[in-house]
Amino acid sequence: MDKTAVKQLLNTVPPAQAQERMNSCFCNPDGYTYEWSLITDSITWGGTLHKKLGYNKTCFPKTLNAWENKMIHPADYKRIRKIRHHHLKTGDVFCTHYRVKQKNGKYVPITSHGIATVNSQGTPYKWKGCIQLYIKKCN
Repeated sequence: MDKTAVKQLLNTVPPAQAQERMNSCFCNPDGYTYEWSLITDSITWGGTLHKKLGYNKTCFPKTLNAWENKMIHPADYKRIRKIRHHHLKTGDVFCTHYRVKQKNGKYVPITSHGIATVNSQGTPYKWKGCIQLYIKKCN
């Protein structure tokens, strides 16, 4: 599904249902949900993304700052921050590809989809999303 289709899909449902719709579209067995608090910078992970990337749960990033600095490929870092800031400013759908670091030091491609929730003043305070990994299995 391309960005235009995603945006149309999310804009056709009430905000309360947008996250649910996004998850049903994008989170398959290799999809992992997350919720980021913009107030505390904390990330709550759904599922076992840490295991899939080779990490112990206690060593896995628990803040956006740690995720960006430890996990995102350096060549993707600025682009991802720019896209995220654009989404927070405009409300456009966040849908992008980038690389994250496995425990073994190798980077794997992911697709990340997300949407911010805003308060009554229009200020984003929470972000929910889904990450899909693309790890090839060797026989």
